[in-house]
Amino acid sequence: MPPPSDIVKVAIEWPGANAQLLEIDQKRPLASIIKEVCDGW
Repeated sequence: MPPPSDIVKVAIEWPGANAQLLEIDQKRPLASIIKEVCDGW
């Protein structure tokens, strides 16, 4: 079964930190996605 089309994998790099490969649900508000990414660092 193929993955849902609204879930994407995104590599995020931050200077001085290890890159992260995240699965992001595009149905979620962008602000909550950004908060989750920032909280992960």
